[in-house]
Amino acid sequence: GVPLLGCDCPVCTSSDPRDRRDRCGVYVSAEGFGLQIDVSPDFRVQALRHRIPRVDALLVTHCHADHCLGLDDVRRFNTLQGGAIPLWARRSTLGNLKRIFNYIFHSPPSQREMYRPKLVPMLLPGFPRSVRIGPFSVRVLPVPHGPVRSVAVEVSFSGRRLVLCSDCSRATPSLRALLRGADIAILDGLRDRPHSAHLTVNQALEILREARPAVGRLIHIGHDILHEDLARRCAALPGVAPAFDGEELALLPTCAKAAASRLAERSPARRFLPPKTSSCGTTAPQRLPFAAFRSSCAKANASDSSARAGAERALWHGRLSDWGLSKAGASCGADAMSRPYPAPTCGPSARRCRWCSRTPPALWIAA
Repeated sequence: GVPLLGCDCPVCTSSDPRDRRDRCGVYVSAEGFGLQIDVSPDFRVQALRHRIPRVDALLVTHCHADHCLGLDDVRRFNTLQGGAIPLWARRSTLGNLKRIFNYIFHSPPSQREMYRPKLVPMLLPGFPRSVRIGPFSVRVLPVPHGPVRSVAVEVSFSGRRLVLCSDCSRATPSLRALLRGADIAILDGLRDRPHSAHLTVNQALEILREARPAVGRLIHIGHDILHEDLARRCAALPGVAPAFDGEELALLPTCAKAAASRLAERSPARRFLPPKTSSCGTTAPQRLPFAAFRSSCAKANASDSSARAGAERALWHGRLSDWGLSKAGASCGADAMSRPYPAPTCGPSARRCRWCSRTPPALWIAA
């Protein structure tokens, strides 16, 4: 995590809130189902900060401390939801978790009444087989992580793909193939200096340049690089940026994109709004199709003026894709939507696609 204890480097003492980096975790939500990928020691604070409403399943990529030591805090969700939570992992990871958290999985009869997490160990199938976890189809690919193995996680929903690889020391051909063409790719990019267990920033950018995801993010960033400097380096690749704590990305079912595209094709005139720069220094796209904003306005019968006002509010809050905008002005109709800092003060909402009535998955990131 950043800042480091006892460090007064420019990153650790930065006033930019995007330079405060909790340990890694990603929360994926769709159709009222919450999947938490990794539970770091910061998990409790993250869940409170972003008001995560529920955790229906857990997936642990590997058994390093920064990815699993928040497991005990899951017990509150057992109470809220009134039942056990499945814990998905590879066989070796499950074995290590049972050793570390012996009191959870092997408590003696005298401790049965202890307030502890109720978890059901579930074995992830080997690649390329997938498993259904709630509304998601999930596959995991083992990847090298220094002397041990972690996994890259592919989460698919309604034809869209998220690929998360937070800890990786080398991009294997299988990982490059998995990342290629993903709707969202989140990749390890620790620092510039070589590290035995992580990718460097240049290695990660080279992989993303080849993979060409619609949205790319660097994660697991150390205290060697300021967010603002790293963002400038990433800007050469379309859709690529460093992740930051509390960032939210959203995918919509393919039908929403198709419907928005058809509407834009029927519109004889396409209006474009000038770019604006938010308070955090993020610049909105130069060209933004007004028809897309009109089709995705929160009120279906909104007038042109109100739709434009909503678009301008969204622009003020940060970067938007050609078919997306922040929650401030839209309900659906976007390929990918990103909310920049400050982190939202509420959890993922239950917005639904008007064409298929499904809730798009929202991803909350700790960088």
